[in-house]
Amino acid sequence: MQSAANWDFLKKPITWFFDLDDTLAWNCVVYNRPILDFVEYLAVIFKNRVPSPGTIIRMQEDIDAGLGKQNDPRTGKPYGFSKQRFPDAIALTYKALCEMGFGTYNEKIAEECREIGRRAFDPANYHKLGLVENAGALLRALRVRGDRIVIVTKGDQEVQNEKIEAYHLQKAVDAVYVVDHKDGSTYVDILIDQHRKGVRPNVSVEPWETVVVGNSFASDIVPALKCGMHAIFIPCPTWKAECMDTSKIDTEERMRVREVKEIAEIFGMIR
Repeated sequence: MQSAANWDFLKKPITWFFDLDDTLAWNCVVYNRPILDFVEYLAVIFKNRVPSPGTIIRMQEDIDAGLGKQNDPRTGKPYGFSKQRFPDAIALTYKALCEMGFGTYNEKIAEECREIGRRAFDPANYHKLGLVENAGALLRALRVRGDRIVIVTKGDQEVQNEKIEAYHLQKAVDAVYVVDHKDGSTYVDILIDQHRKGVRPNVSVEPWETVVVGNSFASDIVPALKCGMHAIFIPCPTWKAECMDTSKIDTEERMRVREVKEIAEIFGMIR
C-alpha cells in the first residue's frame, strides 16, 4: 500500500466518489422553506399563541433526527432517509406542541402539516438551484482526465433519482449508487462492482487510489478513511444527525484527508 501521506496518485486518472447532497448540489436549503411555512402555519392554527420560531425549528430538528433511528409505523421499516421522515417530523412537531398546550390535536391538520413537508421534494426546487458552483466544471475536468466518477448518496431512491435527472448528472458520471448507509464496506463493494462491470478498466480500483469527496465528516469522510481511501472534506453542516467531532480520527487517517472550503479548490489538487 502507498504511504498514507502520498497524494501523488492524483496526477493520473483515479476513482472519485462524490456525495450528492450539499456537496455537488444544494439540498438542505430546499427544506428550509417548508419549515418556515410550517412556522407561519402554526401561527394561524394556534391563533398566534406559539413559541418563538427558533424554539419550533429546534423541536422539529430534534424530532427529525430522532425519527431516523425509529421504525415507520406504516411499513415497520426504519425511517432512515426515507421520503416520509421529514413530513412526519413536521406533523409530530405539531403534535408535540399540542401536547404542550398550544392547541388541540387534529389529524386533518397533522396531514396538512405533512403536506407542507412534502413541498421539499418538488423537483422544481432542484431545477431552480442547480449544482453547487464549479461542480459541473470539476466533473467535466475529471472526465477529460479519464477519471472514474461515481456518485454515492444516501437518501430515498425516488427523491435522489429525481435530483440526478434534474441536474442532468446521468451523463456526467459513470455511475450513481443510492444507499441507506455509508461505511467502509459500502465503498469497497462499489469499487468491486465497478471493476466487475468493466467501468474504465484502465483506472485503478485500489482503495488507496480512490478519493471520496463529501460534506459530512461522519457519513462521507470517516468511512473512506476506515477502508484506506483518501478523502476531501468540504465542511457544510446540515443535518444534526450527521454532525461529529472531527478530532476523533487518528494521525495516520488525518494524513489522508484534505479540507477545502469549496469545490473550486480541488482543481488545484488535480493539476
